[in-house]
Amino acid sequence: MNLIATHFGTRFYLIFFCLLHVYFDGQSRTAISIMTYNVENLFDSKDDPDTDDETYLPRDRKNSPVHKAKCKKIKNFKFRKDCYQLDWNSKTVQRKLKNISHVILSVDQGKGPDILILAEVENRAILNQLNHDYLKSAGYKTIALVEGPDPRGIDVAILSRFPSASSEVLFPLDIVDPEHDRKIKTRGILKVSLRIMKDKTFSVFAVHLPSQASPTNVRIQALEQLNQLLKKESDPWIVGGDFNISREEDAYERLLDKYLSNNGGDLAHRTGCEGCQGTHFYKGKWSFLDMLYFSKKGLSLEASSVDVVGKGAKPKRFSPDKGQGTSDHFPLYARLKVEK
Repeated sequence: MNLIATHFGTRFYLIFFCLLHVYFDGQSRTAISIMTYNVENLFDSKDDPDTDDETYLPRDRKNSPVHKAKCKKIKNFKFRKDCYQLDWNSKTVQRKLKNISHVILSVDQGKGPDILILAEVENRAILNQLNHDYLKSAGYKTIALVEGPDPRGIDVAILSRFPSASSEVLFPLDIVDPEHDRKIKTRGILKVSLRIMKDKTFSVFAVHLPSQASPTNVRIQALEQLNQLLKKESDPWIVGGDFNISREEDAYERLLDKYLSNNGGDLAHRTGCEGCQGTHFYKGKWSFLDMLYFSKKGLSLEASSVDVVGKGAKPKRFSPDKGQGTSDHFPLYARLKVEK
């Protein structure tokens, strides 16, 4: 090794050492990288008649009485104004996609993570556009999204450089709002089985639990159903996404201990991410709404790798007028070692 370093220089030696750390032979890896990212309202500019996506249309398609009548029903002033006035055209979509891709490709030497879990993606078309037009250098082979029953039409998605070992499947959540005694239409849990090595597969789950606008019991129901799925898994598993559990809610209810940490898995940000404040900033307070949760069997965390991408500032929402910003969430990144 010293001869190589002498001939080609120290830089080559360092690069070679890093590659040796990642690969244990010519084809398989000892470690994988993963990122979870809520990309906040990644919509295309086309109308889906089956969902409430009226806000995310070009302004020249917002003049009809039917459209205005739908906007009028929105109670929140800002959301109602956006429904009337936001110009969500193809150029706006392209700027949003470009900004998101810069964040994703800011890790792993410009290639992005091996596995990328996304929340708030409207459909497979916009996911394909992101992957094909803006994430080519990532080389994602697996593209997974199954449209669910969310009223706004937002879904979870998974991209990966690893090939899929089976078709993706969406598990619907059977959740009842106890305050109103009615079922909630919300995002399901997306599962993809990935082939990491020739003889090794593991399961990746993407989640986006009901928001803080819903009572705590709703998220508890979702966590219980997630745990039921994980108990059935024979392969190592990773869960990522927006769990929508605020710091205050967890401090009071201890949801992470009761339903995650004490149920056969580890949370990346509790093991690593020293100095990280959170992935979401709301009313002057930080929370880890976005989390990476993984099985203790077959996987181990590189604690020093866990990081909030973009920390040191506050998440900057996408501004269509200025073409700046990306999302009101930061991504969470980590590397996991795979047992051979």
